[in-house]
Amino acid sequence: MTATATGPWKPAAGLLASAAWAAATLVQAASPHQHGVARLDIALDGAWLTVDFNSPLDNLVGFERPPRNERERGLVREAARKLREGGLVEPPAAAGCTLESVQFDAPWLDPALLAAPGASAPAAKRPPGTTPEHTDLGALLQFRCAEPGALTELQVRLAEAFRGVQKIEVRIVGPAGQQRRSMGRGARTLRL
Repeated sequence: MTATATGPWKPAAGLLASAAWAAATLVQAASPHQHGVARLDIALDGAWLTVDFNSPLDNLVGFERPPRNERERGLVREAARKLREGGLVEPPAAAGCTLESVQFDAPWLDPALLAAPGASAPAAKRPPGTTPEHTDLGALLQFRCAEPGALTELQVRLAEAFRGVQKIEVRIVGPAGQQRRSMGRGARTLRL
């Protein structure tokens, strides 16, 4: 698995996944920032499963601004570690999926906090202006699946890992078309 804080997608991810990522980014930019609610956009394209997670930072670490001390930096590192490991959104074993990459989108956070231990992090690319009152953290996970036909469901453990996540709004784009779902805090299985 390759985990990077930022960087280009693997070209083999396909046009559908790239289009889904771009559309999700535009929709998320226009979506209201809502505490307790996270978003999960899923694209299935051939052997590629792309999962785009976005949440107010407060849902994940208990605050939504750049960290101010080492304890808060540790909370951000831990949230990034949980997302980097990929087990919070898990395809069925029968699909033979391998997590190929993880990329983060958090312009107000130091990329070094999101990078894997020992990995180099790119320089911060903060938007101009003051720090916003409400900051989000996005993570893009790309899986390559040996048996994509077996992708009938995903186990979603985001609410278990992050106490602030009460509800997950889900959008799915794949061979069966487009779907919208909502998952409550206790739901774990997402049918595709």
